Amino acid sequence: MIKIRYDKTTKEITGWRGTEDRFDSLSERAGQATVILDIPIPEKGKSAYLYDEGLVPNPAHIEPKPPRDLTVEINVINARLRVLEGTHV
Repeated sequence: MIKIRYDKTTKEITGWRGTEDRFDSLSERAGQATVILDIPIPEKGKSAYLYDEGLVPNPAHIEPKPPRDLTVEINVINARLRVLEGTHV
């Protein structure tokens, strides 16, 4: 189960809690409401969803780019340099 707090006007989710023992720490704020849904905690962050009679994808959400692996990038650059220098192994 999950308790969701959302802005009534924009329907943007402003917070959520995923366990019953922590529900009380998620209080309503002015202009906002809370709902409890019998669903697991979503894998994506709260900005990826809106609340409109349930969770719906937020069309304004932009997925973050995956982290870069600089070691792999350096190895690729080194391999390209070796090919250009003629020291390809």
